[in-house]
Amino acid sequence: MHLDEFVAVFGIELPVSVPLLRGEIRKGKLPAKKVAGKLFITPSQVRELFQPCRPDPKAPASTSGAIASIAAAAGRSPTSTSSAMDRFSAARDAALIACQKLSGGSESTSRGSKQRQH
Repeated sequence: MHLDEFVAVFGIELPVSVPLLRGEIRKGKLPAKKVAGKLFITPSQVRELFQPCRPDPKAPASTSGAIASIAAAAGRSPTSTSSAMDRFSAARDAALIACQKLSGGSESTSRGSKQRQH
């Protein structure tokens, strides 16, 4: 069915409009066929669009298990979080020291007591 026809027939039972259908087609959520520059859809395709969403698999709350399994597969021991924090703290401290040195005053570049002669 053409989009206008679909809305005229099914617009009463489904909350659809031509702009909504075009948007879903553009997003790739609603497959459509283009014939002679016009978009055509089937009622079953639109019914699928209105099916309840399947829940996504829940992301793990911690990645430490994943890191350990990857490290074990590679034959290495996983990095402990405390040593990772130690490295982070050391890097942060080094960066702070470097910033303090850069923000401090520089040494004088003049040659002491010699005055410039005109």
